[in-house]
Amino acid sequence: MGNFVSYFFLLQALTFFHTDELEAEVIKAADAARAKGITGVPITVIDGKWAVSGGQSSDVFVQVCDRLLPYYSDVERIVRFSKS
Repeated sequence: MGNFVSYFFLLQALTFFHTDELEAEVIKAADAARAKGITGVPITVIDGKWAVSGGQSSDVFVQVCDRLLPYYSDVERIVRFSKS
């Protein structure tokens, strides 16, 4: 039964790849990214305002969060509370 299920999902995936079902959505997302100056991947967008380009380590994201804390006073208050 397991092989049948695997083949069934493989057939569904292959059928989907031969359609243009999501073409409009992909084009819209790519256009929106280009409008924001995004020209490559991977990129992580934080709160629609901040971007970290490239595949970064967790240390980089910790530094980004530290730098963004002043912009989010509620988050800063929560972090301080959780450390005490």
